[in-house]
Amino acid sequence: TILSKSGEGMGSSTMMVLFPEDQIGFVLLVGESNGEKLSYVTEGMINLLLGEKPVSVEGAVNFFRIVGYVSLAIALVSVALVAGIPVKVHRLVKTPAKRIRRWTAGLRVLIVGGLGVPVWYLLIAVRPTEAGFLGYPYDLGIAIAMLAAALALRLLYALFVLLASINRSRRAA
Repeated sequence: TILSKSGEGMGSSTMMVLFPEDQIGFVLLVGESNGEKLSYVTEGMINLLLGEKPVSVEGAVNFFRIVGYVSLAIALVSVALVAGIPVKVHRLVKTPAKRIRRWTAGLRVLIVGGLGVPVWYLLIAVRPTEAGFLGYPYDLGIAIAMLAAALALRLLYALFVLLASINRSRRAA
Protein backbone atom coordinates (compact mmCIF):
# COMPACT_ATOMS: atom_id res chain seq x y z
CA THR A 1 0.00 0.00 0.00
CA ILE A 2 1.26 3.46 -0.92
CA LEU A 3 -0.30 6.58 0.60
CA SER A 4 0.37 9.95 -0.99
CA LYS A 5 -0.75 13.55 -0.81
CA SER A 6 0.31 16.39 -3.08
CA GLY A 7 -0.30 20.10 -3.11
CA GLU A 8 0.57 23.22 -5.05
CA GLY A 9 0.72 26.82 -4.03
CA MET A 10 2.05 30.09 -5.28
CA GLY A 11 5.34 29.00 -6.84
CA SER A 12 5.76 25.72 -4.99
CA SER A 13 4.73 22.08 -5.12
CA THR A 14 4.82 19.36 -2.45
CA MET A 15 4.43 15.60 -2.37
CA MET A 16 4.31 13.28 0.63
CA VAL A 17 4.54 9.51 0.06
CA LEU A 18 4.24 6.87 2.79
CA PHE A 19 4.76 3.11 2.75
CA PRO A 20 2.96 2.09 6.00
CA GLU A 21 3.97 -1.59 5.90
CA ASP A 22 7.64 -0.72 5.50
CA GLN A 23 7.43 2.28 7.86
CA ILE A 24 9.21 4.55 5.41
CA GLY A 25 8.24 7.58 3.44
CA PHE A 26 9.48 10.83 2.01
CA VAL A 27 8.45 14.41 1.40
CA LEU A 28 9.41 16.42 -1.67
CA LEU A 29 9.35 20.21 -1.62
CA VAL A 30 9.84 21.82 -5.03
CA GLY A 31 10.33 25.55 -5.53
CA GLU A 32 8.10 25.85 -8.58
CA SER A 33 4.48 25.03 -9.33
CA ASN A 34 5.15 22.45 -12.03
CA GLY A 35 3.36 19.28 -11.02
CA GLU A 36 4.75 17.26 -13.91
CA LYS A 37 8.36 17.57 -12.77
CA LEU A 38 7.31 16.72 -9.24
CA SER A 39 5.50 13.58 -10.42
CA TYR A 40 8.58 12.42 -12.37
CA VAL A 41 10.80 12.85 -9.31
CA THR A 42 8.19 11.15 -7.10
CA GLU A 43 7.97 8.13 -9.41
CA GLY A 44 11.75 7.88 -9.45
CA MET A 45 11.93 8.03 -5.64
CA ILE A 46 9.24 5.35 -5.31
CA ASN A 47 11.13 3.10 -7.73
CA LEU A 48 14.33 3.57 -5.70
CA LEU A 49 12.57 2.78 -2.41
CA LEU A 50 11.04 -0.35 -3.96
CA GLY A 51 14.49 -1.46 -5.18
CA GLU A 52 13.70 -0.83 -8.84
CA LYS A 53 15.61 1.23 -11.35
CA PRO A 54 14.06 4.69 -11.98
CA VAL A 55 12.60 5.14 -15.45
CA SER A 56 14.22 7.85 -17.56
CA VAL A 57 11.83 10.62 -18.60
CA GLU A 58 14.35 12.37 -20.83
CA GLY A 59 12.63 13.52 -23.98
CA ALA A 60 9.17 12.91 -22.55
CA VAL A 61 6.48 15.29 -23.73
CA ASN A 62 6.01 17.87 -21.04
CA PHE A 63 2.86 20.00 -20.85
CA PHE A 64 4.80 22.99 -19.54
CA ARG A 65 7.30 22.76 -22.40
CA ILE A 66 4.41 22.84 -24.88
CA VAL A 67 2.89 25.79 -22.99
CA GLY A 68 6.28 27.50 -23.21
CA TYR A 69 6.41 27.12 -26.99
CA VAL A 70 2.82 28.33 -27.36
CA SER A 71 3.65 31.29 -25.12
CA LEU A 72 6.68 32.12 -27.22
CA ALA A 73 4.58 32.04 -30.39
CA ILE A 74 1.96 34.33 -28.82
CA ALA A 75 4.69 36.72 -27.67
CA LEU A 76 6.23 36.83 -31.16
CA VAL A 77 2.83 37.56 -32.74
CA SER A 78 2.34 40.33 -30.18
CA VAL A 79 5.70 41.88 -31.01
CA ALA A 80 4.92 41.69 -34.72
CA LEU A 81 1.55 43.36 -34.18
CA VAL A 82 3.15 46.23 -32.26
CA ALA A 83 6.20 46.56 -34.53
CA GLY A 84 4.03 47.24 -37.57
CA ILE A 85 2.19 50.19 -36.02
CA PRO A 86 4.90 52.89 -36.32
CA VAL A 87 5.49 52.02 -39.96
CA LYS A 88 1.79 52.23 -40.72
CA VAL A 89 1.37 55.54 -38.85
CA HIS A 90 4.38 57.01 -40.65
CA ARG A 91 2.99 55.90 -44.01
CA LEU A 92 -0.44 57.32 -43.15
CA VAL A 93 0.96 60.70 -42.08
CA LYS A 94 3.44 61.01 -44.98
CA THR A 95 0.88 60.31 -47.70
CA PRO A 96 -2.10 62.52 -46.86
CA ALA A 97 -3.34 62.33 -50.44
CA LYS A 98 -3.90 58.60 -50.07
CA ARG A 99 -7.59 57.89 -49.89
CA ILE A 100 -8.65 55.84 -46.91
CA ARG A 101 -11.79 53.83 -47.37
CA ARG A 102 -14.04 54.17 -44.38
CA TRP A 103 -15.47 50.68 -44.71
CA THR A 104 -12.01 49.05 -44.61
CA ALA A 105 -11.02 51.18 -41.60
CA GLY A 106 -14.28 50.22 -39.85
CA LEU A 107 -13.72 46.57 -40.72
CA ARG A 108 -10.25 46.71 -39.15
CA VAL A 109 -11.78 48.11 -35.95
CA LEU A 110 -14.31 45.27 -35.86
CA ILE A 111 -11.72 42.56 -36.58
CA VAL A 112 -9.16 43.75 -34.04
CA GLY A 113 -11.85 44.40 -31.45
CA GLY A 114 -13.35 40.98 -32.11
CA LEU A 115 -9.96 39.32 -31.65
CA GLY A 116 -9.26 41.35 -28.53
CA VAL A 117 -12.48 40.59 -26.64
CA PRO A 118 -11.71 36.90 -25.90
CA VAL A 119 -8.09 37.71 -25.02
CA TRP A 120 -9.12 40.50 -22.64
CA TYR A 121 -11.80 38.20 -21.20
CA LEU A 122 -9.10 35.59 -20.45
CA LEU A 123 -7.09 38.18 -18.54
CA ILE A 124 -9.96 39.82 -16.67
CA ALA A 125 -12.39 37.00 -15.85
CA VAL A 126 -10.71 33.59 -16.17
CA ARG A 127 -8.52 32.30 -13.31
CA PRO A 128 -7.72 28.62 -13.99
CA THR A 129 -5.61 28.31 -10.80
CA GLU A 130 -4.36 30.48 -7.96
CA ALA A 131 -0.74 29.93 -8.94
CA GLY A 132 1.32 31.72 -11.53
CA PHE A 133 0.53 35.00 -13.27
CA LEU A 134 -3.22 35.71 -13.06
CA GLY A 135 -3.82 31.99 -12.59
CA TYR A 136 -1.86 30.90 -15.68
CA PRO A 137 1.66 29.48 -15.88
CA TYR A 138 3.92 32.54 -15.79
CA ASP A 139 5.05 32.39 -19.40
CA LEU A 140 1.53 31.88 -20.74
CA GLY A 141 0.08 34.62 -18.52
CA ILE A 142 2.71 37.11 -19.66
CA ALA A 143 2.20 36.11 -23.31
CA ILE A 144 -1.57 36.62 -23.01
CA ALA A 145 -0.97 40.03 -21.38
CA MET A 146 1.40 40.95 -24.24
CA LEU A 147 -1.19 39.90 -26.80
CA ALA A 148 -3.90 41.90 -25.02
CA ALA A 149 -1.65 44.99 -25.01
CA ALA A 150 -0.72 44.51 -28.67
CA LEU A 151 -4.36 44.12 -29.68
CA ALA A 152 -5.26 47.23 -27.65
CA LEU A 153 -2.58 49.22 -29.49
CA ARG A 154 -3.77 47.84 -32.83
CA LEU A 155 -7.33 48.78 -31.93
CA LEU A 156 -6.22 52.33 -31.11
CA TYR A 157 -4.43 52.49 -34.46
CA ALA A 158 -7.50 51.17 -36.30
CA LEU A 159 -9.68 53.77 -34.56
CA PHE A 160 -7.13 56.46 -35.50
CA VAL A 161 -7.32 55.41 -39.16
CA LEU A 162 -11.12 55.34 -39.04
CA LEU A 163 -11.28 58.84 -37.54
CA ALA A 164 -8.71 60.07 -40.07
CA SER A 165 -10.81 58.69 -42.93
CA ILE A 166 -13.93 60.40 -41.58
CA ASN A 167 -12.02 63.67 -41.16
CA ARG A 168 -10.59 63.51 -44.70
CA SER A 169 -13.96 62.80 -46.24
CA ARG A 170 -15.43 65.81 -44.42
CA ARG A 171 -12.63 68.06 -45.69
CA ALA A 172 -13.12 66.82 -49.24
CA ALA A 173 -16.84 67.60 -49.13
